[in-house]
Amino acid sequence: YFHGLFKNLVLDFNNRAVLEFGPGEGDAIKAMKKLGSPSEVTVVERNDEANDLLAKLQCNHHNLFLEEYLEQNPDQKKFDYIFLFDVLEHLKDPVGVLKKIKEEKLNCRGLVITTFPVAESLSR
Repeated sequence: YFHGLFKNLVLDFNNRAVLEFGPGEGDAIKAMKKLGSPSEVTVVERNDEANDLLAKLQCNHHNLFLEEYLEQNPDQKKFDYIFLFDVLEHLKDPVGVLKKIKEEKLNCRGLVITTFPVAESLSR
């Protein structure tokens, strides 16, 4: 899925800094690394069970909730691509989170890419 999505969006990951919130099992990271060589991949995932998996994917991992990460801003970095795949619908203030991401975490020519579940889909 992610490989096709990234190709359709014509994303160039070479020498780009990428941040993903809620990477799950790392499928987007794996697809991205097949398509290019990002300079840095950072993930925010508050799931202790994901620690070993994310370490194997060689990314910077912040074991925090999304809102905690934005509040603490532990890395003080900005990114070229920020991914939120099926994440925003879980937040209390998704618009506020997007504004904070844009202001504090996104490079001036960067992109925020999100997906949302479709309630009528078979998987939901």
